[in-house]
Amino acid sequence: MAESDYTFKASLGTISIEAQGPKEFVQPIYESFKPLLDKEIKNLLKAPKSPELQGEKKRDEGGGGFPRKASILDYYTEKKPSSDIQAAALVAFFYSELAEQEERSSFIDAQILEKGFKACGHPMPENLPQTLRNAKNYGYLDSAGEAGKFKLTPTGYNLVAHSLPTGEGSATPSKKKQAKKARTKK
Repeated sequence: MAESDYTFKASLGTISIEAQGPKEFVQPIYESFKPLLDKEIKNLLKAPKSPELQGEKKRDEGGGGFPRKASILDYYTEKKPSSDIQAAALVAFFYSELAEQEERSSFIDAQILEKGFKACGHPMPENLPQTLRNAKNYGYLDSAGEAGKFKLTPTGYNLVAHSLPTGEGSATPSKKKQAKKARTKK
């Protein structure tokens, strides 16, 4: 290649162009592509960086194929639990299925429940252990083998994963309320 030869190479998506030769030949080609290249460079600079480029771990999917949320607050806001009992099930679900690996827990206790409620801005009940027992009585949690530790049941999992937000304003209708409604319809 002679010193007077110029080279221009560009790729935009699947299109590539290469020009080589005297300045008079290469420069007009470069000038015609420059606006497109400038626009593409600006778009690349504006586009959000992929997790790999940001040096972050790529977030995989959580339990049940649910995309992992950035925080428990995001998940709480999306699911809108309408009671302390639903919120307790949500916290148990989040920490067992969606939390970052180092925060995951196969059980929930009063300490984890408090941490979850504070993180998502849910009003703190007076008695956290009682809230966990109430969630157990509703069938959303079950004993995890140690006093004060509970694990999410399939019913609790399904409530959070598939039923919330309910928009009903209560944890779930009790059997008495369901029976009363059935009697009054006769």
